[in-house]
Amino acid sequence: MSDEEYEGLKRRANAGDVEAMVEYGRRCAGGWLHDFLVAVGSTELLDTDQELEVLEAIRAGDAAARRQLIEANLRMVISVTKHYRGRGVAFMDLIGVGVVASAYTLSWALLNGTHLCRTYLPHYVRQAAADAIE
Repeated sequence: MSDEEYEGLKRRANAGDVEAMVEYGRRCAGGWLHDFLVAVGSTELLDTDQELEVLEAIRAGDAAARRQLIEANLRMVISVTKHYRGRGVAFMDLIGVGVVASAYTLSWALLNGTHLCRTYLPHYVRQAAADAIE
């Protein structure tokens, strides 16, 4: 791949082209970012009823259910954080901040008796990503 092709791929990835992100990640990171994005993409999403069931299990003290909900929300975390790339913070660091925000959102929802975490998740992830950049 020439330098021009590489820069074009990088520009497309930074613009939000998911295929370019995966290819750029594979070329830049020896494949680990690609593998991570593929794994996240293959995680089963929860519908409203499933999310409510998982929340009830979490309220009952099930740690595996907590992890399941956070993993199911990773797609949304990545979707929100990709808009903050190229602003001085590594993409994986932004995802990490987003995961912490996801855990915070879950705790907040459980504390306040809110039923759906995904309603509030994008707000907290955007806020955390913006704070990480500042």
